[in-house]
Amino acid sequence: MPSSSLTKTALINHLAMCGFKAFGDRYLTVQGATTPGGVTVDLVAISVTQPPAVHATIAATTYSEALASMDKLVKIINEKVANAVWLAIPFEVSEALGGFKRIEKAGIGLIVVKAQSSFGLGSAEVLVEVFPRVEARKQPWPDLQSKLKEKGKPELALELEKTLGKKPSF
Repeated sequence: MPSSSLTKTALINHLAMCGFKAFGDRYLTVQGATTPGGVTVDLVAISVTQPPAVHATIAATTYSEALASMDKLVKIINEKVANAVWLAIPFEVSEALGGFKRIEKAGIGLIVVKAQSSFGLGSAEVLVEVFPRVEARKQPWPDLQSKLKEKGKPELALELEKTLGKKPSF
């Protein structure tokens, strides 16, 4: 399968700015947080509506990356550090995946970014193809909390501790 012209960095940066269809109207993003189990997450979006919710997103720009990313997302689900997990892929990769039954069965959300031109993502469309299963977070995520403190958001890190064991609605 030909690789997408969309890079992983461009995909993550676009979602950080335009991911409201998946993450809600108001959210804060952190890039590169590592879960306690050792999975590095490309983008964590924390919806800042009350109560806050943690969305862990891994991006993939090829078919094989997408398959490997699904396994990582299942590990994150099992760690119970996020309320929802998302796989973000370009449109070309979604076509290669065919059906989304495996993604749905695992409880993974699917975001497809469809670039309208090769001149960047100014006209890219963010499509939510599959909504994730929403879970209560059961474990703290120390690296995420420290990154929030580094961003000057210690109150949000504290608020996330208070939401452990509670299932958000979004």
